[in-house]
Amino acid sequence: MDESNEDNQLDTLSWEQLLPSEWLAPMGSGLLWQTCYHVMLLPPDVLSSNPIYFDLNNSMVILIEGQLEYVSLQELGVVSKEIPEIKYQISGIELTTQGNYLTIIFPLEDESSQCEKEAKDKVDILTGLLALIFGDNIVYKKYFENVINIKNNSRSVSSPVIKVPSAIPPPDITRENVSLIRDIYVKLNSIPIEKRNRIELSLRWFSEAMYSSGPDAYIKFWIALEAVGMVNTSDIRPLKKMLAEVYTITTEEVSTKFHIGRLFNIRCAIVHDGKKLPIQAKILEYLQVLYKDILFQVLDIPSKHAVESWIKEYKLDLVSLLDINS
Repeated sequence: MDESNEDNQLDTLSWEQLLPSEWLAPMGSGLLWQTCYHVMLLPPDVLSSNPIYFDLNNSMVILIEGQLEYVSLQELGVVSKEIPEIKYQISGIELTTQGNYLTIIFPLEDESSQCEKEAKDKVDILTGLLALIFGDNIVYKKYFENVINIKNNSRSVSSPVIKVPSAIPPPDITRENVSLIRDIYVKLNSIPIEKRNRIELSLRWFSEAMYSSGPDAYIKFWIALEAVGMVNTSDIRPLKKMLAEVYTITTEEVSTKFHIGRLFNIRCAIVHDGKKLPIQAKILEYLQVLYKDILFQVLDIPSKHAVESWIKEYKLDLVSLLDINS
């Protein structure tokens, strides 16, 4: 480590001096994305008060000891019950605690939501690679994520991605649904442990998917379906069979009515073909109601015909909705 990084160390703590000059050129956007992780259990002789840095995919990865400036986002909460509005405020400039940090910095074209999403995706890829090679403690905990404007020497922070409450149906709190949740838990406690473990695993993936978006959410919802209703990763016949039982139709009718094959093809296109498909919110909703039908069938709970009700409510054409794998 010492020999390979001897030329990559400075006598100062400032990470700004490590950035390529073209990133700081006045004709550019002047925007830099910075994500910082707290590094744990770093041997004391690794840094020796000097940064270690390297370029990776047009990103500067800097391992540094000291304190870093940042701004944070403080959630003020929901300010209205009738028309839900969640507000945040940005803190003033703060300093991290004294410690070891890994910071990832790269140019940002603009502050649009699309650029922010691409930046976060890029960070996730780099973080996975860094953890794979250096170990998990190199990115132990995300400390902050800022956008730096070098033209006016300011920092900003993006608000987290949240669902628009008005785009989601109100909570359906009824005595019937309270009894239904209790029934589900009774069923879970009465089935063989292996089956229960699969269902609980599927529910954890379902929960993860709810707080994700795009292809990531799609894959998580699919894993939830796979865990609860499939015998392996490629045989979708059990899903079709269960839906046929739910709706008292043939598996051939299931294929033409619910298009499970199209859903599976989208999953394969994302996972195996590396396609970045435009996964609309309604596609994710379809996976949610499909999961509900399958889970109820697995637990032998009377069906709510969730998929059919959802299609009728929104007057959807599934063929058009799922025609994205091109």
